[in-house]
Amino acid sequence: MTHEQLAAWRKRLKLSQANAAAALGASLTAFRGWEGGKHPVPGYIALACSAIERDTNPKMIIKQLRKMLADIAALIDSFEHGRE
Repeated sequence: MTHEQLAAWRKRLKLSQANAAAALGASLTAFRGWEGGKHPVPGYIALACSAIERDTNPKMIIKQLRKMLADIAALIDSFEHGRE
């Protein structure tokens, strides 16, 4: 991930530099160094950006919610059938 890609990621998620750094578990100074091109963006930060963006993608959230609801329905069914 380049520093330009890091900046685009932050802007896409509408995060301030401080909020982006916090979401990544990094200091604001480190984040500014990466985004400003002073230091290369570490690989683990690029992976964390992907994970955060995936988890904030509305389609992924809906998919996860549907799976959770199906799991809850299955638990309710097994509970109801076990008590009868």
